[in-house]
Amino acid sequence: MIEFILKRYSELERSGVIDQEHEALKHRAQSLVHSPAPVAGITKATKDRSWRYDPGYRLDRDLADQDGRVFYRAGTKVNPLEHVQLSKTLVFFDASDSQQLTWAFNLDTEKTKKYILVGGSPSEVMKAKKHPVFYDQRGFLTTRFGIQHSPATVQQDGLRLLIKEYAL
Repeated sequence: MIEFILKRYSELERSGVIDQEHEALKHRAQSLVHSPAPVAGITKATKDRSWRYDPGYRLDRDLADQDGRVFYRAGTKVNPLEHVQLSKTLVFFDASDSQQLTWAFNLDTEKTKKYILVGGSPSEVMKAKKHPVFYDQRGFLTTRFGIQHSPATVQQDGLRLLIKEYAL
């Protein structure tokens, strides 16, 4: 069986099929990096909306250090904002919408900003604005925070996060 597989692979390699497949795979990967699919379900905001999000959660098991000393018991509510601060304003926007793109980079906040795209090309934005941007892969962050419309911001407000969606 192994001989058959190796023979077949050699035939495909000689015929150029392997190289064609590698090239096609490379183009698909580059396309996904330069133009990822927009985050599903996120639409342009038509009205302003704001709410607070409590990032705290109840532990389903004890947490212990490397020596086995328990520092949090199962059932304890833990809020990460008691230990770390959100140092930047998270700015979610669709870069394929020029109005949102302009708004995001002109947004005035007390804190520095971390730009997170829900649509558009990260590489084009980074090239044009000379600033790093991130992409909300599979809508992980927007789902977690309950964001349904863009543009939106997330800022720390005490031990909660203040989330706002903006109608432009």
